[in-house]
This record gives sequence, structure tokens and C-alpha cells, in this order.
Amino acid sequence: MNGLNVGTRKKSALSPWSKFLGGALLAAALGGCGTEPGPGETGSEELLGQSGSSLISVGTPADLMPATADCGGAAVFSVNTSGSGVDWQKMNAQGSWVVTGANGVHLEYLLDNVLQAADSTTTPGTQGAWSFPTSNLSCRSTPYTLQVCATPKIRSEQGETLCATKRTCTTWSFRACPYAVGVIREYGANCPAVPGVEAVWITTDDENTSNANSRAGWLGLNVSSTNTRLHFCKVDGSVFKPLSDVDSPVYHYAVLKLGESCPPGSTEFGKTTDNEDTSNVNSNSGANIWPNSQNKDVTNYRFCLFRNSSSGGQTMPAFPDIGAPYGVFAGGSFSTQFALSKGYITSDDENTTNNNKYYIPAGAPANTLSYAGQMVTDGANTTFRMAKVK
Repeated sequence: MNGLNVGTRKKSALSPWSKFLGGALLAAALGGCGTEPGPGETGSEELLGQSGSSLISVGTPADLMPATADCGGAAVFSVNTSGSGVDWQKMNAQGSWVVTGANGVHLEYLLDNVLQAADSTTTPGTQGAWSFPTSNLSCRSTPYTLQVCATPKIRSEQGETLCATKRTCTTWSFRACPYAVGVIREYGANCPAVPGVEAVWITTDDENTSNANSRAGWLGLNVSSTNTRLHFCKVDGSVFKPLSDVDSPVYHYAVLKLGESCPPGSTEFGKTTDNEDTSNVNSNSGANIWPNSQNKDVTNYRFCLFRNSSSGGQTMPAFPDIGAPYGVFAGGSFSTQFALSKGYITSDDENTTNNNKYYIPAGAPANTLSYAGQMVTDGANTTFRMAKVK
């Protein structure tokens, strides 16, 4: 009953303290004039209210009533995160905390060092869980920092003491939109009007001498002249899946990697193109091309290749509707079941000491280079093969 103890009455011998009351105090308490039993009393010398245990006593649980409200021994033992995740522009972080020398904690949540929320009251106990959901995060390339700060609190008969000097913060870094990808933007169409979606473009300055750039078929908004400009819409890559359980180029496609990780069901690959050495005019849309990169000499592309689903993995029967027409990278044999039209662009990369390189991560599935090369070719020049799918 929460510290409420009820005992049973029983007779007991008089204690020395009781005998002390046997004089005038006892007489006054019983309303009598001497030591003779009054009406209705017996000679058992029992006192009203005396028993083996108190009839009623109220206790305070030890964990809520320390011996002293002294912050000297209070400390935050740990603040940990577990089971936290990021989904496009939303994050749901959660974890646990432990304090010693205190019986509660005050929690604060900071995003990029700006306070977002705090517990209005003490969370009682010496350990517990915390949770912090947030949304409307920007799909930026730089990481966010989440801080969870815990301050011990001691609750005693004198009130609550906040041990401000013992405040402890733990910091984690994360990126919003972890599976962001770039799909090829259609000519005359805007990127979808969806929060977090934005336009991305990369221009390479191609070989000046006897430039051999070429193009044919569907190009979307991409531009091919003596230089090459590729246009993308940065969208949520988690909506994309392999098209089949069958590992065949007729079902393979790729998108530009624009997040921290390639979406589940896809494998990363990359191509570094050596651009024009003389008066180079490489350019791009800014920080939103990350993890792709560019300087006045080279452009480093990163892609996510969808082949076939793993055992028990998910597939999609058609490309998702993202709110605007778009295309993907796909080889010449890509199935017309999915391709509304196809095209390609070839960039004539630097001729002098050409340093084009292909990137396949360690542990990638067998034949990744062979299959990826059907969409973005290996070699001293680069051909981008594309298909409009929506």
C-alpha cells in the first residue's frame, strides 16, 4: 500500500517508558485518579495504541528519500543510444540513462547545440529510458549532431536539488535522408514538390582537342555538347527495390548515390572521370552532390546498382511514382517492360595521361564491374546509358 503499514493489536508487557507514564501522566491519559482500574478497565496494564507494531506508519521509499541532498556524490553514470533510426527527414532516437548518488534525472535534447526539448519534471529512479523523435530535417550533406544531456536530481525532505555542476552530455552524429538518390530529371519537368527533394547537377569540362562527345535517344534534361551536364532530382531512395529475383541485365538499373548509404537491395560502385586539363570549367550545384565530388581536374561519381533481390528480399513490379517523370541508368538490354525510351551520352574525357578509374567496394557481389559497366562504362572515356521509366 505504498508505505502504508497496518498492524494488529496485541497485549504486551509495559516497557520502562510505559511504566514512567504509570504515574500522573497515565492517570491523566486514562481519566482516572490513581492506579486502580477504572470502569471497563482490566488489570492487564495495556495502553491504548501500544502494540507490537504501530497501527499506522507512513514510510518513504529509500530510493526517493536519500539520507542527504548532497550533490557531491551524484554523477551521471551513462547516457546511451539504442534502436535509433533515420527515415528520410525524420529521426526517432531513443536510449537509456543511469545515475548514481541521486534518485532522479533531468533530461535535455539538443540538435546542433540548439535546445529542442527538455523534461519538465524529474524522471524518478536511478536508471531509465529516453526518447526523442524529430522531423523536418534537411537533406543536407553535413551531419547533424544530437546531444542528450542528463543532470542528476536529488529529492529529499528539504525538496529537490538540481546538481547542475554534474550535467553530462553525450553526442551522436547522423545524416538525414540516409538513402537519398538522384534520378535523371526529365526535360521540361521540375523535380517533385516534396519536402527534401531538390535539383542536383554536375557539369564536366570534356576534352578540348578533337572533342568526340556523342549522344542519342532519350537524354532527359541532360546536356551533351563539347561538355557534359547531368541533371538529377534528389529523392528518397528507400522507395526503390530490385525489379526481379533473376540476376539479369534486363532487370538491372542504377541511380546516383546522394546519401550516406545505398538503399537496401543495391550495391555501390563509382567512376572517376579525368576532365579537361586546360582552363577547366567543371561545376556543380554545390554541397548537395555529396558523396560525389569534383575539382578542376576530376569528377568522382558514386552510383547504387540494383540487380536482383536476395533470398526473401523485396522486389517492385514497376518503378514508383515520385510525382514527376524521371529516368535511371540502364544498359542497352534493359527490358522494354520498364523502359519507356532509352538513350546515351558519351563524354570524351582528358586524353593526356588519362586517369579514369572505376570503383567497386570490397565485398561487392561477383560481376559487379561487368554489370555496372553496361550502364556507366569503364575505360578512358565514359558512356552513360539511360532509360526513361516514368
